[in-house]
Amino acid sequence: TELGIDILRTAMFTGPAIYVNYSVYPLNRVEVRQAMAYAIDRQQNGFVSLGESGVPVELMTGMSDALADIWLSGDTIDSLNTYDKDLDMAASLLEGIGFSKGADGIWVDDQGNPLAFELTFPQEFADWSAAAENAIAQLNEFGFNITGRGVPFQQHVQDVYDANFQIAIRNWGLGEPIPGLSYLEPYDRYNGQGEAAGEAGGGMKFDPNVTYSGGTINVRDVALASGQGTDTEAQAVLVEQLAVSFNELLPTIPLWERFTNNALNRNYLDAPAFDDPIYINDTTLDAWMPYLIITGGIGPA
Repeated sequence: TELGIDILRTAMFTGPAIYVNYSVYPLNRVEVRQAMAYAIDRQQNGFVSLGESGVPVELMTGMSDALADIWLSGDTIDSLNTYDKDLDMAASLLEGIGFSKGADGIWVDDQGNPLAFELTFPQEFADWSAAAENAIAQLNEFGFNITGRGVPFQQHVQDVYDANFQIAIRNWGLGEPIPGLSYLEPYDRYNGQGEAAGEAGGGMKFDPNVTYSGGTINVRDVALASGQGTDTEAQAVLVEQLAVSFNELLPTIPLWERFTNNALNRNYLDAPAFDDPIYINDTTLDAWMPYLIITGGIGPA
């Protein structure tokens, strides 16, 4: 800008996602989760939540798109379903499993029950609250009947650990460069383990033994194995299994990724141009600024 200030928007490798309780029919059906993904404009959802720093998830792999570019082949990336908003596709998926739309505009499942659920979210999180409200509005416009309820943030996470929810907003991903850790959020933390003593419970009640186009795997075991050792080629094989299976099954539905909005005044600081790969690093545990300071990559202008 004229003032010499750049706003550096860099990825945090995490953001809000829609979690479902797999003991609640028909949320445990992949077609329903896929339909939900097709019914939501993630660009809109991110913008109403965090403006330009709410960047829609594009590849829907369960990890940051920045990590996907590093760990996945071009062919694998090209094969992924990006779940761009498509209400016709969403309707076709539901109709294909015997669901129908009632006269009131609400979808009814194959057992005659309306797709009516409660979606909870941590009420003090302004960005996640906005994401929840917008997602609810878009899903209801399509024909769901979802009611939102804000829960104190300290209680909300424990409710999810305890399986005390139908649909909830919790985080996908983690600010770590090792993809396996991002997958352990849904497959371990929110699937019965929690993060500390006393937090274990039913979680999302997701069966980690999944079958997808690549075969049958235990996604928790693969996530753990993918972070072991230093052979990145061997790890990448496992990361591909995690990414493709997630993309096909949508265990959770990522909405957008939290980006930073760091103000850098180039009148006073000599820093790398924004296209420098240093900025690919997430801005939590592997923040690029401390590294630049330590290595002399930044200094007075």
